[in-house]
Amino acid sequence: MTRDLPLSQFRPRPRLMVPEIHVTGPNRPFIDAHNHLGAFGGGWDQRDPAALFARLEEARVVHYVDLDGGWGEDILADRLRRFKAHAPDRYRVFGGVDWGRWADEGHTFADRSAVRLRAQAARGAEGLKIWKPFGLHVTDTIMLGWYGVLPLAAGVLGASSWFVIFIFGSGFAKAVM
Repeated sequence: MTRDLPLSQFRPRPRLMVPEIHVTGPNRPFIDAHNHLGAFGGGWDQRDPAALFARLEEARVVHYVDLDGGWGEDILADRLRRFKAHAPDRYRVFGGVDWGRWADEGHTFADRSAVRLRAQAARGAEGLKIWKPFGLHVTDTIMLGWYGVLPLAAGVLGASSWFVIFIFGSGFAKAVM
């Protein structure tokens, strides 16, 4: 026979006894494959690159992927000049697309963005960061109404497939190996 126990009277007592483990850091070197040097990452973009890479060495980070290259050419140039030049084998920076321009550029947006991405890659960007506004705002305000369901589905599948191939074919593969 079970007896009812009101939740307000439930007082569980811990019974599991295990030794305490103090974790001081990772047990092996690792790759930080998603990070930001700018505001999202603690403002490391304003500090000396040597300080960042000393901290990464201390934390056993063997490779760092910075997603802040963005659409801003000045940001990408700064990251390449300061951080990539400091540790070319340990640092990767991704470029990006200014999704907010889609409304103004309309059907020419894809071609214009491709030109900018090729220019970013030629300058040293090694990947593409797809920011949240693409899925949160762009598809809601621009794409719906312009295209039918099948073209939108094809675009999503194509972009996803391209992204996977691009990541594995570029800096990520180098970082993992």
